[in-house]
Amino acid sequence: MLQKYPMTLEGKKKLEEELNYLKNVRQQEITEEIKRLRKFCDFEEDKCFSESLEQQSLVRERIKDIEEILNNIELVYSNSELHEAIIIGSTVKFMELPNGSQEIYTIVSPVEANPSKNKISVESPIGRGLLGHKESDNVQIETPAGEVNLRILEVS
Repeated sequence: MLQKYPMTLEGKKKLEEELNYLKNVRQQEITEEIKRLRKFCDFEEDKCFSESLEQQSLVRERIKDIEEILNNIELVYSNSELHEAIIIGSTVKFMELPNGSQEIYTIVSPVEANPSKNKISVESPIGRGLLGHKESDNVQIETPAGEVNLRILEVS
């Protein structure tokens, strides 16, 4: 059975943009560089040539990975009017108890996760712990750093 990749529409669009760039820009740049280097190098000793071949291989592998993901996406939608509970795609504002610090995160698929942009994986301890809860719920979540207590302030 093929693996399904739950993903928001925004995440799908970003992957499609990356795939387009890799196929239509980056791959062409590397091909041109390899052609240029072939004219002037000793293939066995030229580090630039071998690095270009390695880059080409990495780009092809990433293209293959993105195509695999895009072919097996399970789109998920967040609609606060239809879903009061936290689901993948929900943006959640919560307060850490007892210190009162507030955070806002969007729950996304593991492929889309980017903590520096406040996007956490549904498979992370916090993401998994928030699923199914609603505004004003108090949630205790076990993380590798210890237990955290959160109060959910908003779900959108």
